[in-house]
Parts: sequence; C-alpha cells; structure tokens
Amino acid sequence: MQSAFAVTAAAAIAVTPFIGSASAAHADGANGEVRGYLWTGTVGSNWEGTYRMPDGSEAWCAQIWAPEPIHADEYGAETTLTLNNGAPLTAERMQQLAYIISEASDRVIDKTGKEADDYAAATSVIVHDWTNSGSQPYDPEWPLALFDAGDDPGGTGQQPNDVRDVYDLLIANAQQYSGAWTLDLDEVTAPDLTVGDEITVSGTLETASGNAIPDHEVHLAANGGALADETVTTDANGAFSTTITVEAASVSVDASRIAPASEVKMREPIAWDGGSRPQNMILVSDNVVSAEIEFDAKPQPVEPWIGTSATDQSDGDRVLSFKGGTIVDVVSYENLVPGEEYTLEGELMDQETGEGTGIVGEATFTPEEASGTVEVEFEVPAGFAGSTLVAFERLYDVTGELVAEHTDIEDEAQTVTVEEGPSIGTSATDQSDGDRVLSFKGGTIVDVVSYENLVPGQEYTLEGALMDQETGEGTGILGEATFTPEEASGTVEVEFDVPKGFGGSTLVVFEYLYDIEGDLVAEHTDIEDEAQTVTVGETPSIGTSATDQADGDRILPHDGGTIVDVVSYEHLTPGEEYTLQGELMDKETGEGTGILGETTFTPEEPSGTVEVEFTVPEGFAGSTLVAFEHLYDVTGDLVAEHTDIEDEAQTVTVEPKPAPSTTPEPSKPGEPGKPGPKPGNGGGLATTGGEMHFGLIAGALLLIGAGAGLAFFAKRRSA
Repeated sequence: MQSAFAVTAAAAIAVTPFIGSASAAHADGANGEVRGYLWTGTVGSNWEGTYRMPDGSEAWCAQIWAPEPIHADEYGAETTLTLNNGAPLTAERMQQLAYIISEASDRVIDKTGKEADDYAAATSVIVHDWTNSGSQPYDPEWPLALFDAGDDPGGTGQQPNDVRDVYDLLIANAQQYSGAWTLDLDEVTAPDLTVGDEITVSGTLETASGNAIPDHEVHLAANGGALADETVTTDANGAFSTTITVEAASVSVDASRIAPASEVKMREPIAWDGGSRPQNMILVSDNVVSAEIEFDAKPQPVEPWIGTSATDQSDGDRVLSFKGGTIVDVVSYENLVPGEEYTLEGELMDQETGEGTGIVGEATFTPEEASGTVEVEFEVPAGFAGSTLVAFERLYDVTGELVAEHTDIEDEAQTVTVEEGPSIGTSATDQSDGDRVLSFKGGTIVDVVSYENLVPGQEYTLEGALMDQETGEGTGILGEATFTPEEASGTVEVEFDVPKGFGGSTLVVFEYLYDIEGDLVAEHTDIEDEAQTVTVGETPSIGTSATDQADGDRILPHDGGTIVDVVSYEHLTPGEEYTLQGELMDKETGEGTGILGETTFTPEEPSGTVEVEFTVPEGFAGSTLVAFEHLYDVTGDLVAEHTDIEDEAQTVTVEPKPAPSTTPEPSKPGEPGKPGPKPGNGGGLATTGGEMHFGLIAGALLLIGAGAGLAFFAKRRSA
C-alpha cells in the first residue's frame, strides 16, 4: 500500500529560482494545504516544506531549486530511488531516510501548528541534502541559518527557530532508531482471573537491535474487555502499560503503531503542463508493527438474589389500618441451591428515620428449584399510625452466612403505609360562664372534644375523667358521650359534674375514644395541657379568737359576761352578703350551751375580720366554753366553719363560784383571847346587836344560795 506521503526528485537540476511573494510560496497547493517555510538564498527564494500530489497527498521535493510546490499531472510506476547521476543510496542511508520521512509524516498527521511546519521544513532540508546530485552544491546551513534567525520573508508571522533542533533530532534518531522495529505484549498469567476483574496489560517498543524507543504512541484494541486507555506512550525504556476490565471469559488485546519503512521508492512524472517544473516523487511504503495476546477468565459466580413485595394481608394493598395488622412480604429468589435449607430474616424499617421498628419476621425453607417465592409475615401492633414501613430482608444459608439481601429504603414494592389514626383534642370550660375557673362549690365542666380521621356512620364512645394535676391521680369524676359522626372531623361534648370539696384544685380532663368494638382508637391525656385544665376556686375559710369583752382575756367572771369572738375570714367574694352564726359549746360535754351569736356582713375584700358576741348569764361558773362558728352565703349555703373543740383561741374559761365564808364570831369583852370593845361602840348592846345582825344576814345568804343552786340545776337539766 502506498503511503500518504512522498518525496519528489527534480527532473532537472538547473531551474529558474522562484521569484514571487512568500505568501504565494506557502499558499495551498493544487490539491490542498502545504506545510513548511520559505527561505531566501543568495540566488533567490526557495520553499522548504511539503508539496501536493495529484491525488492530494502530501510530498517533499527531493532536490534543491524546485521553484514552487507544483507537481506533474500523471506519474509512472514505482522505481528504485537514485540520485540524478544514477548513483544509488547506501542501504544504511536508505533506512535512515525512510525513518526520517516516516517520522515526519507521523508528526504531520498527529500534530498541528508550528511543530508540523518545523518537521516538514527540517525533513525537506534533509531530503534536499541527501538526494542532491552534487552538480550544484547544496549546503543545509543556508536555510538552517535563516531559520535560526527567525526570518519571515513571507510576512506570515511564522517563527522557524526550532527547525534546526528538529533537523538534528531527526538525524540523531534516524541513526538510533532506523531499521526494523519490534512491538511486544507481555503474556497475562492470572489463573484466578474472573470476569469483572481488572488487570494490567504491558509491552515494549524496540528496534531490531534492542534499542528502546521512547516517547512514541502505541494504539491498543481489545475484544472481551474494556481498556482504560486506547493510546499509550512509551517511557524512557520503551515500555508502556494500561489496565483492562475483563468482560468476557476470553479476551484478546492488540497493539500496533506505524514503523519506519525499510526503503524509499520513486515515481517519475509522465505527463505535465509544459509551463511547470514537475518533480519526481519519492515514496515510502506503509509499515505497521503489531502484537497480540489472548487470555482467559473464569466466569463470575452466580450470586443468590432476592426481591420483595410487601402488602396488607387483609386486602392486598399497601395501606395498613392505623390499628395495625399483618404485612405479608412475598420474597422472590433466584440462584439458590435446590435442597439446601435457607432462612429469611426480615425487619420493618421506619422510612422517615431509617431506623428499625423492632417488628421482625422469619421463614425457614428448602427450595425445590433455584428460583421461587416464599412469604414472611410481620405483625404490626397499634401505635404506628401515619408511619411508612419498609420491609428489609436478609437471606442466610444453612451455615448462617448472609448470601443475599434486599434493603432499599426507597423501594416502593417493599413499602407499606400505615393510615393516619383518629385523633382528639379537648377544650374544657366552666358551663356557667365559659371560663376555666369553677366555683369552690363545684359545678359542671363542659369538655368540647374535637376529633379527626373517624369513620362516618360508625359509633364511637368518649370516656373522660378529671385528674388532679398536682397528684396526677384521678378524682373519680367521670363523663361519657356516645355519638355517630357524619363527617370524619367534628366536635362532641362531654360533661363532668364537680361536687363541692375540690376548692383550690386544678382539674385536667383526660379523654379516651373507643370504637364500636371497644378498641381504644385515640386519647388525649396531657396533664399539662392548659386547654384541658379548669381551676376550682379556693374554699372560704374562717378562724376565731374569743375573749372576755370586759378585759380582753379568756377568763370570764363566775357570774357571767360577754364573750367577743373575732372571726378572721379568707377567700370570700367582695360585695356578697354573708352571715356568721356561732354557739358556745361546753368543752367537757361537747354539747352546745344554747348561747348563740350572729352577725351579717358584706366584705369589701376577700380577707378580713368580723365580730360575733355571746352573752353568758350566771350559772356557768367553772365551765370551759368554746366558740363554734358557721359561715353562710346569701343563698344560705354553708361555705366555711370553725368547730375545733380543742382550739385554745376559741376557748374561754368561766371562773368557779366563790366558797361560803368561814370567819369565827368576835370575842366578848373581858373574855380571855378576845379583844375588848373598840372605843365608841356603845357597850355590849351594840355588840350583841351586831352579832344578831350578822347572824340574820348569814342565814339569809344561805337561803338565797340554796335557791340559786336549785335554779341552776333546773336550768342545766332543761338544757
């Protein structure tokens, strides 16, 4: 096959130098673009670069004095390249010239821009020098010196400074690398190589004499594998390597590149325009070196595989009731060993968190075929309403080794959604005025319960309980309502009757919603929820301090008096009328004395004091009296009392009655041991009269005392 590049040998040596513009010299040839530089010599301008054949292929002029890049219209057959005087090139020089033309051709093909021009010009200088007949000497220093100077006679902006370096490199490389080349690929030895593995492929590029050929591209192709690089460059030792991913059990790798031709041929023009100076064509034949290796790989082992499809057992869809239910995961498997026991272990995962739910399922089976299906069931309890559950499955062989798994959190076939469950919320208020403060007397709490996600037409029952927020315990106050909603969302009321006795308490409504089957489907039991909370007003309270009106102590004379009981009160309603009713109690017997006191008042503040008076008649000498007080509101309801029989502040003691006098009669005058009459007494008559008077008085007193005692006894008996 003829190369795309050729070199021309001039048919005539003596030609008229080209006198024209540089741009014309470097313009496109008759069949396409040319590459190289124009230089100016002592006899005119000359072109150093490529020319064009009639078929459009690029070429070089073999001899100096070619005036322009022109060619003949037709050429004859290939002949041996000779000089103008017929002397042949030596075999060594022929190989070197073949290498230079091949190398320059490769550069022109693979490179662009200035480097291509440098190689074309340098090769042209070498061809002119080596193929010159000598009839007119050709000195390569002429153009090289001009190129060194960077002359640009054509005004094209080219800088040919590198032509000399390329010229020297081509000659040096030709001396080292001309001749036959060898391309080798190293054998691949990998007994355990398996399809899918990656392995290194390496080789070398050398001359026939063993010289490494560096910095040259080698083209690779593979059958049965994927190469990381299809073109590699040799290193300083002529070596190259790349990796290949094995894709088949049999793999082949080919390496190739263009190598220098072993000789140069020539074609002479046989027809041309008489006004032109056609050139003889120097040809090099294509020469490609190549290598091939083959190697085998083990097929990939067939791994067990599983896939899953999870559904609601009750209806076969992928939506589970909020109450829970059974998820059936149909696990399909492939590539199992028939007759060998396997165990499937599954767990439901929360898709939102990616965490396991703790809901697991398991199935142990022995397949009859390599492929088939098996079911794993998961029991989902209540409490997962609104969750998205994904079944993860893991397959273990009889040794407990994991052989396959399916754990794709986004796999819709593995996914079951639990429907949103019913929900309730509450708002508790005092029925009497709509606020959240209940009278200390009690009252009715109305809890408006809002609900969502119920089934219209199905009966539900709300059961509520009032809880003591402080203790967290139930109060025993219950409420209930049964209803059938027309819509999935709505409200229903539950009433709680709070009796007296919860003053100062904070009550929280807990609600429980049951369906017609008695299953708890929703609850609202937040002890801190303000909307569920009602505060009971503080219960009024009183305290007393009873004293003797006469002197403020707690001791009354034996013959009676007035007791003032100062009653302190708290938590009353300013502006509302109250009545205090009191009675003095006999502490010894615990019975009432019938001594009463009462006062009606209207407080201006919730706390204050008011007085109640008790008038104690004679007859209670020696008694201990305790004031009991009862406070009534304007409706007559008892709202507070203070009835502590042991309360010292409520207690007043009545002095005991004095004992009868035991004073002896006075002595008569003159009697031993008795004093005589005092001066002015009037003698003995006065004394006797005095004694008689005293005796009469004493007797009268005794009679009065006896009568009083009978009267007191009668009164106590009637009491």
